[in-house]
Order: sequence, then C-alpha cells, then structure tokens
Amino acid sequence: MEVTKENFGSVLPDVISAIERCSFVAFDCEFTGLTEGRDRYSPVDTPDERYMKTVQGCSRFAVMQLGLCIFTEITSEDKGTSYTISPYNFYMFPASTNYKLDQRFMCQSSSLAFLATHNMDFNKWIKGGIPYLNEKDEAYLSKTTSADEMEAMLGLSKVIKAITAARAPLVGHNCLLDLLHLFKHFVGPLPDTLAVFKAELLKRFPCVYDTKTVAKHSAFEDCILSDALGDLFDAVHGEVFQEVGVALPPSCPHYSTSQAHEAAYDAYMTGVSLLRMAKRIVAANGRVPAVTSVLEQLAEHKNRVFLHKSVDVPWLHLDREEPARTVEHVLHMTFDERMTLPDIKGLFSPYGSAHVTWINSTSAFVTLPNKEKASEALRCLSGRGEGHNIPYTVGPASARKRPLDDKQTSNCDGQPPPSKKPKQLFTVNEDW
Repeated sequence: MEVTKENFGSVLPDVISAIERCSFVAFDCEFTGLTEGRDRYSPVDTPDERYMKTVQGCSRFAVMQLGLCIFTEITSEDKGTSYTISPYNFYMFPASTNYKLDQRFMCQSSSLAFLATHNMDFNKWIKGGIPYLNEKDEAYLSKTTSADEMEAMLGLSKVIKAITAARAPLVGHNCLLDLLHLFKHFVGPLPDTLAVFKAELLKRFPCVYDTKTVAKHSAFEDCILSDALGDLFDAVHGEVFQEVGVALPPSCPHYSTSQAHEAAYDAYMTGVSLLRMAKRIVAANGRVPAVTSVLEQLAEHKNRVFLHKSVDVPWLHLDREEPARTVEHVLHMTFDERMTLPDIKGLFSPYGSAHVTWINSTSAFVTLPNKEKASEALRCLSGRGEGHNIPYTVGPASARKRPLDDKQTSNCDGQPPPSKKPKQLFTVNEDW
C-alpha cells in the first residue's frame, strides 16, 4: 500500500496493530544518494574506520521512501505455518512547518536518474512525503511547540516508535546504510564511534537480520550464485527451496510482477527470501523444523550486518565487539600508469586469488588468501620490480596504512581512469 501524508492518519492504526502482533518487519529505504564523492574503502580499514567512512559518505543524504513489509506467522493443524504480509510504502519528507527544521540535504544525480527509471514519483515525495522527527529534535521542539503542531510533525516517527515498543525484529538486505539512515532520521545524529552506534541502535532495535549475510551460509554454495536482492529472490524460488505460504493483501495485485526499487516491494522480497532460506538451512542440517519462530532457527545470523566491499571481514557484529584482525595478508603495490589489472593479477597468480583495491592510478592494495601466501609473494616479488617491463614495488600494507581522509579513486577489481571525477552533486535548499 502506498502511504503519503494524505492517507497516513487513516492507515496508521492498521500499521501499528500489525506491528504489535508481527513476527518480524522487513524494511528497505530509497535514498537521494549513496555516497558523497569518491569511494575510500580499503582492505586495511578497521571496523571503526569503515563505520566512519560510511557515515561520512551518507550523512548528508535523505530517505525518499521507507518500505515496511510486516510478516505475521499463522499456524494451523491442517495447513501448517504460513504468513500474512502487510506491505506499506511510505513517502517521507522532512518536516518544514517549523523554521527550526528547515533541513538541507544533498542529491546524487545518478541515484535520482536510477530511481526515475523505476517510476519514483518525485512530486509525490515532495508534496506528499510524511513528516518525521528524530528523538533529539522532538525533545528540543517539545519545549516550545504546541501539542497539535508536535503531533503533526511526528508523523512517520510514530511508526518507528511502534516498532521499538514492540521490540519487533528488523530484517533488511545489505542494510548497514539503511540502519544508519534510520538512526539519523529517527534517533539523532550518528555517533562518532561504532561502539556507541551499536549500543544505541540495539536499545531500539535489539534484533536485526541481514539476508545478505544469511545468503553466505554454506547451504547455499551451489544454489545462490548472486546475493544481489533481485537475484537472491529469484534463486530462493528455485527447485531446491521449499514453498513458504505467504498471503499478500488485495491491495497489492501488482506484486505478482517485479516492482524492484519500490521500497516496500524490496522489503517484501527481503522477507520472503529470509523465510525460504531459513527453511533450506533447517533441511540442510537434517533437522525437523521446531515449533519455534523462524528467526530462532537463524540465531547464528542475528545482529550480523553485511560489510560492503570488505574482502575478508564479511560483516559487522551489532551485539559484540569486533574480533581482532590483522592485515598481514594484504600487500601494498606502487607502479607507473601503464600497469593494468591483468598485469597485477598475473604477477600474483602463483600465490592464490588476488583481490585488487585501487588507491589511485599508480598504487593499489592486493589482498591474498592468507598471510602465508602474502609472505611468499613478498619474498619472491620484492626487489624484482625494477627489472620488470613495468616497474613496481611491493611491500606490506601495514607499512602504508592510509589515514581516514586519504583519497582513493576506485575500490573494485578494475582499472581506474587516470582522472576519475566524482559524481555530480547538487544541494537542495529552502529555495528549491
């Protein structure tokens, strides 16, 4: 169901009622942009550094749609377990009736163009977007604002408060960015440290599942070849996955065909994927499904959030400290601009699969399978670069650990252009 400020008041009681009796809430966000400027992730980042880089990259963007798909388990003797599904696609736009809330945010041209191709209604977002307040702004404004005005400005915050009050589990897909935005828009400014963010997030959302981490389970090695959300949804409808009874409301006949990148539809795909993967994991373990919630059967995946573009640290643990890690398996390379990805891969091919992270057109990090392979490569390649047809140097990454603001032009296995320009950005302000 599409929800704007025009029908929000009439829909809200049903939303809250569904949340209060639900098994879990799948969620997804659509943003005005994903990253501010260049990608600066590195294989030698600590979890805290990765958190801060992600915060810096997303903190000035806004959420256009919040999609919730509320799953409620129903068990009967004759039909077994099935789920009713209540999808809600909320357009959200910052409250602007009070001059103290005249927010500024950024838009990324490529993100808007992408959403336009998937039928995002930008006029509906601006004209019909539901207002909201984070906890900090609510506490501040409540001292000087009338009760009626506060009630109007709270808007979508009431839905998030209902999820928090119900302690409802959240299920997302590759959802670190979504969680950061939920925190920023409904709790307050993002904390300066990962530890504080985790603690404050879990106070409100104590149970989080990320289907991208669940998809890494060994039960799916041969049947999930891509864990991008659309590919995952298609894969879990393959022959090796058992059926899961789900019932969509009559208001969603269009969900019989893909509505990808509508936030509520993406949340629907996320929740269904979780249920089908859970059933497959239980079957692969040779267990008879217990009469417990599906989430209890996925306890090992609880509060693990996928870590984007991290070769050897696949997720963050929201409910504990991150395990200690070293970068002994990562090497640092310098070379001239003639060096290409196949050249680097060829040099390191005797030492296992090499993942290349470009720093700029004349240097890169090379991640190898383990520290033994890295030591062997370092021993064999050090000192040989000067005589190579393309001169290079190789050293341990720990000797060249980058500061947080070091500039990096690319973060993928591909040759960066000599001068990669950041995506065009423009600022939305009160004159827009």
